Amino acid sequence: MYIKLVFVFLFILSAAINDIKYSKISNKLILISIIFGLSYNVYLNNFAGFIFSIKGIILPFIALYVLFLMNFLPAGDIKLFMAIGSVLGYQYVFMIIIISVFIGGIYSIFLLIKNRKFSDFKKLFVYFKSCVLNMKLLEYNVSESIRFPFAPIVFISYLAFIFVKNMI
Repeated sequence: MYIKLVFVFLFILSAAINDIKYSKISNKLILISIIFGLSYNVYLNNFAGFIFSIKGIILPFIALYVLFLMNFLPAGDIKLFMAIGSVLGYQYVFMIIIISVFIGGIYSIFLLIKNRKFSDFKKLFVYFKSCVLNMKLLEYNVSESIRFPFAPIVFISYLAFIFVKNMI
């Protein structure tokens, strides 16, 4: 398990650096992680390891695709979670996703307050209200929203995950 944890640590760190520098996560980096996850899990558990990795790739995609359609989460961040899932499996990647959303939400609020963009709180409320009243998902207009690289948030979340996992 330590090999997986160290690999994912280095992978997310590289993705975070890429995201900060280029506002993009390299597909080559994603592919390397997915190949490692599949290979290592097959090596450890044969076909069961393959299924473990495939679930870790597909389930985060299914869960997060709605956020992509709503314009809340870019495709690169979804691929990042899929790559993590290929190594650690869907249960751990969902824990990391939950921690990431929580930390990302706190960071977003901090940025809105720091930049005095209080009207964005109202825009988000109106958006969610429209989705509920119309009973359908609407595309969120992100052109005026505060954007930030999410991979560093995922890296911090991964560190929190490791800490919490070792506490349990």
